[in-house]
Amino acid sequence: MNNRLTLKYKSHPDYFLEEHIRGIQSYSKNDILFEEAALFHDLGKVQQKFQNYIKNPDSFSGFAVTHSDISALLWLLNKSNDYTLVKEDLFIFNTILSHHSKLHSFRSEITTNDILSFFSGKIPKEVLEEVLSKKDVVEFFDLDKKKIRDFLGKMKMFVFKNRKLKFSIQDFILQKYLFSKLIFADKYNAIFKKNYEKTHWDYPLKNLYNFKKKNLTCDNFREKAKNLILKNYEKSKTQKIYLITAPTGIGKTFISLELALKIKEFLNKEKIIYLMPFTSIIDQTYELFMKIFPGRIEKHHHSISFPEDDENAFDKWKFLIENWDNDFIVSTFYQFFFALFSNGNSDNIKFHKMENSVIVFDEVQAIPFELWNIFNKILPILANQLNITFILMSATMPMVDGFELSDKQLFFTNQNRYYFQYLQVNDLEDLKENIITHFNNGKSVLCVVNTIKICKLLYKKLVSEFGFDFVFCLNSSMLYQDRLRVINKLKENTSNNVKRKILISTQVIEAGVDLDFDIGFREFAPLHAMVQTAGRVNREGEKELSGVYVFNFDNGEELVYSPQLILETKKFFLKRLEKGNIQENEILNINENFFKQISKITGDSGIFSAIENFDFEKINNINFEKFHRNSFFKIPVVVGKDLEKLKFEFIKESKKLSKFEKFSLRLKYYKQFSPFIINVSKNRLADIEEPIFSDFWGLHYFPIKESVYNQESGFLYEEEFTDEDRFL
Repeated sequence: MNNRLTLKYKSHPDYFLEEHIRGIQSYSKNDILFEEAALFHDLGKVQQKFQNYIKNPDSFSGFAVTHSDISALLWLLNKSNDYTLVKEDLFIFNTILSHHSKLHSFRSEITTNDILSFFSGKIPKEVLEEVLSKKDVVEFFDLDKKKIRDFLGKMKMFVFKNRKLKFSIQDFILQKYLFSKLIFADKYNAIFKKNYEKTHWDYPLKNLYNFKKKNLTCDNFREKAKNLILKNYEKSKTQKIYLITAPTGIGKTFISLELALKIKEFLNKEKIIYLMPFTSIIDQTYELFMKIFPGRIEKHHHSISFPEDDENAFDKWKFLIENWDNDFIVSTFYQFFFALFSNGNSDNIKFHKMENSVIVFDEVQAIPFELWNIFNKILPILANQLNITFILMSATMPMVDGFELSDKQLFFTNQNRYYFQYLQVNDLEDLKENIITHFNNGKSVLCVVNTIKICKLLYKKLVSEFGFDFVFCLNSSMLYQDRLRVINKLKENTSNNVKRKILISTQVIEAGVDLDFDIGFREFAPLHAMVQTAGRVNREGEKELSGVYVFNFDNGEELVYSPQLILETKKFFLKRLEKGNIQENEILNINENFFKQISKITGDSGIFSAIENFDFEKINNINFEKFHRNSFFKIPVVVGKDLEKLKFEFIKESKKLSKFEKFSLRLKYYKQFSPFIINVSKNRLADIEEPIFSDFWGLHYFPIKESVYNQESGFLYEEEFTDEDRFL
């Protein structure tokens, strides 16, 4: 490619194609595959119809004007010497073909929109001929017109010669990496009209040490545990996957942060990515890290869906939120797995940003269990190929291959803060009376149930007895600010100790919530979920051996959790518990036997075989299904914000702004209402008044919060505001 502008074509209304290509190529100059993809990705825009579209897009309303397919075909036919595909060539072809859409499957059992179907379909020969007739284009891209026309006449030979092609996990990672890098560089250059610039920030360990010195009291056991873990790291600095299996309450957050900072410094890693299982607990960790490194932490989690085919203002808005370009990211397992397994453009944009990083999984047991085996299989390959160091933490560690930094036996045998006891209860009234007995004896009580409805029912029964000063509720239908308010009310001044209060909660209490109760009740659930609940009882170990009472309503727990996890928990835990109490120092062995059995009966969910076929559509669907096991019918709803009013305010404010200023303003407006988004099941919405839908923002909303929401217990069930007695 020449150094001076030789092409007269535009890639965007105010940007020349040649400038755009050069800007993208500058993003990664030493990656040959990327440079090839960048060079050809917008070649199809030189067709006259597309140039007219760039000048006046409104005149093409309702007409498809494509360029990715033309660009990809010209690259492949110009590159090929045979109908048998070289894998790297296929990766470049697919990257170009897909850069404005989902990543195309090579062969798919779900859709006909795959590459093999594309090769055997109708080829736009007239458009290709138009491009080949442009002398300046042929010279600039060094196109071999004869070779292209010869291959074009026998396109179906690509199907015949490559129909049995298989792919490895390494191939999968390389394809995803190349695709991710191109769509990031393409969007960055199109948005900012300049070469990529990255500002790196420092994260000195002294900030962490100073924060702990000022804000934490010294705990000998925690300090010894931390020192042992860091000492074991010093002996094993070449490992790629570290495990920290340690009891709840041992301070894993600070230990993992210190370890991640040491790895980043020693190996000169570009960034730290700290992942947690739930959006409901990210904000707490984010705020903690921001106190240590003010202004240098980026938070990203899934709170709104963006349409994949949108070509308007959402593109910049999405880019600013989703690209994981910062040096310290706090995000969710969801975001990691969708970057890894989704075929969507907006999910893949951050995949290559995991390169040369330290990635921490806090509470790794919360990964959907059907994905544990493929996670275990792909993790070491991902670590080697993208130079990632992983830190996996849990009190109930699944069977994951890695280097254990803790002394599990020492840690668990030295911690004996609680015991599990089986409690026979017949109904909610019976459970309520058991809770009241302990509360009347001066104890603080935590009760965790499996569903929001049971949580609300029990909460209402108890709050009618003791009032709002003593009884509290936590569940995922509550806004974050209300959950945080509840947590702060439960604490005793600055201490995490809870005194003579009752909390009725769902699983949101199980990770990242640092509270210490005297007594616990837990509805039967998978083993690791019950252990996580127990970690909120006598958490600091300063009380007498505390009871965690396991009860079982047979209340459809298999609708909330995997039937396999429930079945194996009954075998390894419940049958044993029915014979007598189980203390904390016995849990490690039970847990390891449980996970050994689970690993034997759990397959790879079909993802590995789909990788062999490059069936990205199937991989995406499997991943989506596992992460949305209990939320297929949930939609994001804004409560207490009038989105129609905000729309008109935005339009008025943005009239005289430039395009980029409008995008920035849109992000500002989104931040106004994003804290008021709750994921609500469609069934619950159907029972109450119909929410308003905003086409402009792409969200359902209720402008008056009080009509559907209570700050004490969350989004209302029908019974809560139509017939109070019936609900109770």
